[in-house]
Amino acid sequence: MITKIVLMVNKRKEMQEIFKHINNVFWKIEDVADENDRRAYKKILLRGRYTLHVWSALFVVWLCCICRTKSLPLKCYRPTWIPLYSIIALQDLTFILLSWTIIGIDGIITSFFLMTAIQLKMLNREIEAMFDTNDEDVIARKVITLIEHHDFMLRFTRLINDTISSSMVIFVGNIVTNICVYLYHFTVMNSISFAIIRDLDVVAMTLIEFFGAFFIPAQLCINQAEEIKYSAYFSKWYEHPQYYRHISMMIARDSLSIRMNAGGIVRLDLETALNVVKLTGSYYMFLRNFIES
Repeated sequence: MITKIVLMVNKRKEMQEIFKHINNVFWKIEDVADENDRRAYKKILLRGRYTLHVWSALFVVWLCCICRTKSLPLKCYRPTWIPLYSIIALQDLTFILLSWTIIGIDGIITSFFLMTAIQLKMLNREIEAMFDTNDEDVIARKVITLIEHHDFMLRFTRLINDTISSSMVIFVGNIVTNICVYLYHFTVMNSISFAIIRDLDVVAMTLIEFFGAFFIPAQLCINQAEEIKYSAYFSKWYEHPQYYRHISMMIARDSLSIRMNAGGIVRLDLETALNVVKLTGSYYMFLRNFIES
């Protein structure tokens, strides 16, 4: 939680710059002529909204379990003159404020990824249709516009990486620790109770945040970025050989590749996400065997 709040404070200038680019440079979905394309782009954004809705619902379930267990969410010293329920209420209120803040921050980061994926998808569509007209002036303007927008997307993704990468490294480490701790709780509990339901709920929220809010949207960006070289190559450029150099430039830029990463050492994609889950399971089995022995 703290790392994401610190992110918003320390990186506020970068966040403001990202919002400025989105408002001023991003292509608008409403300007797309084809109705089916507009629906497809909006559907991508709805994925992020549904993810946050499910996560919020699980958070409410977690709060209900906390209230029913009648125990402190965090162990701490309790003076005898302070009633137990007062401390429980204080900790619950603190968790609510912090958690809703984190949900909002995660929603912003998810939106960055999804909107970047939409821009790259729109760029692919425009590149594919670049030579669909015979008007050379229109083609020349299109080529310049698309190359400039491709340049912008390369810079924009680097800005996102520079802004969130450090906090994402800590987040990935927290995921491993979190899941291991709650898996251990499952093994020592002998009966179904609100406590084990609470732990299951936390694991579900963690995995939804891990996959739905970060790694799947980041994978969408990577998929669309990798399509650019194919869109450029199959854009009927051979009918307009004077633009061979421009098309070659687009294809060659694939070596720069748009990638989402955490701290420059961990790629944000589904392969990394599955490897982290696999690592978590292996680490949990090691700890369990160590404790039992």
